[in-house]
Amino acid sequence: MYKVRVEFYIRSNEEEELTIPFAVAYRDTELPFAPFIGLRFHFGIGAAEQLPTIKIAWNDKEQSFRCRLEDDLPGDGIETSDYNGLKQLYAEDGWTILETPTEP
Repeated sequence: MYKVRVEFYIRSNEEEELTIPFAVAYRDTELPFAPFIGLRFHFGIGAAEQLPTIKIAWNDKEQSFRCRLEDDLPGDGIETSDYNGLKQLYAEDGWTILETPTEP
C-alpha cells in the first residue's frame, strides 16, 4: 500500500493568482497503487470528488506521496458558493482545514 496525502487549496476568489485568504484542505489515505495525474479520490459524499489530481510528489523521508488536487473556488457549482461555506463543507466531510494568515 502507498501512503498518500491528498490536498488542495480552497480559494476565496476566482483570481488567477492565489491571494489571501485561502485555506489548505488535506487528508491522509492509502492506495493499493501509485497515484497518477487525473486521479479523482472518492472518500464518500463530498465536493472534492470533482477535483482531479494535478501534481504528484514523492516524499522520500516519509515514504509517501503528496497529491495536489485542482483548487476549489467559490461558485464552482458546489453545494455552497462562499469561501467560509466551502471550508465548513470540507471540514464536515472529514478534511483537515489549515487557514492561511490574513496578512502577509
